[in-house]
Amino acid sequence: MLSLFFVLALQTTLNIGDPLPPYAFDDQFGVQHTPLPDTRFVVLAHDKRTGSLARKWLAHTTVDLEAQHVVFLLDTGDMKPKMREKMVLPRLRKHLFPVLLADDPAFLGRIPQREDHLTVLRLAPDGTIADVAFPAAVEEIDALVQP
Repeated sequence: MLSLFFVLALQTTLNIGDPLPPYAFDDQFGVQHTPLPDTRFVVLAHDKRTGSLARKWLAHTTVDLEAQHVVFLLDTGDMKPKMREKMVLPRLRKHLFPVLLADDPAFLGRIPQREDHLTVLRLAPDGTIADVAFPAAVEEIDALVQP
């Protein structure tokens, strides 16, 4: 009974005040990343529409994403391996900024999502979620991750 409670607790959506769960995802170059204590923003694209929005944002943003301690996650959990290798990775490799290929359904299932919107988590200095936003335009994303 206790183990069932533990499994259900792990699958609840994250809320303000919750810590960001641990993860280990490879980026588009095959380098594994884990959470860093200075991460301030986590941006998640969870489907084709938000992935397209995120690519536009990465191509045109004037924000220094590394200086702002932004982590970008692309949900690749439902992506066919052939599509990922032949189409998605070549596009992502045009960006030097690491795009983490998130494929863990337990982790992704906890991140709040809204259809046709990216998810932006702002983290407090202690690693807990301070704010959740759902931008739908490139300008909105930049405004959220500014200093």
